[in-house]
Amino acid sequence: MNYSFLRRFLCKDCSEDISVFEIENLFRRKLSFFASFVGIFVQSIELIYNYFLGQYKIFFINLLVLIIVSFVLLFFKKLSTKIITNLLVISLSIKILPIILFFKETLFPWIVLFPLISIILVGLRLSFFYSLAVFSIIMFVLIAKRSHLTTYDFQFYFEIILAYLTSFLIGSIYEFFNKFFHTQLKKQALKDFLTGLFNRRYFEEILRWEIELSKRYKHPLSIILVDLDDFKCINDKYGHQFGDKVLKMVAESIKRNIRSSDIPARYGGEEFIILLPETDLEGAKKVAEKLRRIIQELSIDNTKLTASFGITELLENDSMETFIKRADKALYRAKKEGKNKVIAELSNETFEKNCKNKKTD
Repeated sequence: MNYSFLRRFLCKDCSEDISVFEIENLFRRKLSFFASFVGIFVQSIELIYNYFLGQYKIFFINLLVLIIVSFVLLFFKKLSTKIITNLLVISLSIKILPIILFFKETLFPWIVLFPLISIILVGLRLSFFYSLAVFSIIMFVLIAKRSHLTTYDFQFYFEIILAYLTSFLIGSIYEFFNKFFHTQLKKQALKDFLTGLFNRRYFEEILRWEIELSKRYKHPLSIILVDLDDFKCINDKYGHQFGDKVLKMVAESIKRNIRSSDIPARYGGEEFIILLPETDLEGAKKVAEKLRRIIQELSIDNTKLTASFGITELLENDSMETFIKRADKALYRAKKEGKNKVIAELSNETFEKNCKNKKTD
């Protein structure tokens, strides 16, 4: 999915590297503020309506809710989306509960919509408690006034309770499907479509976090860069569909033969990267050598495969860029020295010398 338009709409000053999750959080925040302003607009119209009809008790209740919501939006712009949405639902509760005691005729739309609105704004779990509180008040009023209620009143309250429960059921179904599709969308945003491994952007987010943890707690951290040898020739000779089949098989082999704590990703084209927490350079060498042998033994339609490996361990002064660059340098050496090799690199000096020599030439 292309998020560039959404990114420009939500945040003009955001960098091109903003993640899907940051875009989602921005979108939810904007949506909450939009819902709040719509609520203020509707509340203002209702205030005018109540005033001209002489419904002064409801007028002052609506005015109180309007002041609360406006105050929150104007003076607490840095509040989290969660707090804003909860305040909206609480303000709606403040509106509903007093009205229940005075004007039942004006109650119907609000009481029916309350469960649905609260589920959309704060989710099913919190909405259940808010809705239960409002529902309990309805039942309390109904029981307290039972001796004064006419047949019409009983029918009216029965319809309210039925509509209320229906609204809660519809909201619950909405929340279930919303969470299901949201989970699927997140998975698609994190994973490479072809291989099912993590994609490069999400891998780099994880890597930044793991580097911080490794430095803080002085734990070893290694990465392995894997590049399939002569993959362009395979694509040219057998076609891209066959190439895709090769990539899927290699990705599956990598996943099956590393620890559950290791994090593999497709880094681009025929290149894969594996993050190895709590693993030093020697441990990474063993993993890379094991994977090299496994890939060498793979055969797809009588086509043999090999791969080159570049590995390195995190140094104290490493950034994410220098960490990956050193593994890439090791991979370059593996290719240059005949392919189908595992090369380890733990110094930036050779790389810097090679760069200077190229500039001199």
